[in-house]
Amino acid sequence: MFCRLRDFGITSFCRLVSIRAETIGRFSEFGMCFNASNVQQAAREFTLSRAFKSTKGLLLIAFQSKWLSVALFACLCCIAFSAQIVAGQMIEESTSVPPSRGIGSAFISRTSEIHAEPGSAGVNVSWKFINHWDFPMVIERFEENCGCLRGQMSKDAVGPGGEGSIQATFIPGPYRGKLRKSLHVRFVGHEKPVELIAEVSIPSTIKLSRHELVWPVNQKPFAQTIEVRAGTPTEFLITDLTGISKDQFLLDQETIVPGRHYRITVTPAEGVTKGTKCLQVRTNSADPRDRIMAIFLTTGAEASVLSESMDKQNSLHSLKP
Repeated sequence: MFCRLRDFGITSFCRLVSIRAETIGRFSEFGMCFNASNVQQAAREFTLSRAFKSTKGLLLIAFQSKWLSVALFACLCCIAFSAQIVAGQMIEESTSVPPSRGIGSAFISRTSEIHAEPGSAGVNVSWKFINHWDFPMVIERFEENCGCLRGQMSKDAVGPGGEGSIQATFIPGPYRGKLRKSLHVRFVGHEKPVELIAEVSIPSTIKLSRHELVWPVNQKPFAQTIEVRAGTPTEFLITDLTGISKDQFLLDQETIVPGRHYRITVTPAEGVTKGTKCLQVRTNSADPRDRIMAIFLTTGAEASVLSESMDKQNSLHSLKP
């Protein structure tokens, strides 16, 4: 901007000073008293390459002539007005087009949270964005890290200031719990892609409060309980408890909320053999993966085994949705 203002000012000054003798004669008719030869000499000195060095001479001439002073004042006003226009254009450009902002800044949020039902064919995921640039936003391609999250290609352009969205489909497959999957999207005209995140929660149809029961060595057997709850709105029934000998463990099943919540109490029998057994909780769940659920029963465990079991239980509880 400075160079533009400088060139404009220098050109105006040179035009002002390079007044020929004929024009000076016309000024003298209005009663202006100045030496015309001095003006011609100054005009020769005020060339483009020496404009700044001759500023002092220009000011001396301007003060000697009333009309030259008026013309100089008008020239400076034009320069100030031009500077204001140029500055306004630069401010407008800097606010309307943010070239330094990455493509990720267009998205309201790059993370989308969704809930997927177990066994569903697919769940729609979307991310909204706003075009901050002065050219259309068009999807070039998707870069998928996992086949379970697939972008839906669209060639529709979103104009400057417009709103759009990226659509994708998440396929739950055998996944359970909370997942975090990413999808990279490239836009035409942008060098780097944007990473979009899908945080998916896939509950199990049936939840167990504990997956392992441990009884320490040299301790009298005591009762422990397992809570069996529905993880989705679909109800279920416990059809059988198998896998262990009834002379080794005493089992008691209690219905808390029909179809939604059951409690299993397990107590080792006197003289139970040391080791690990597997209790199978069979259900009529709509999800085949939850029709047989395993619970490990360990008796006569050493302190290290007991500590490891407690760590596992704490980890499972911390991962609960």
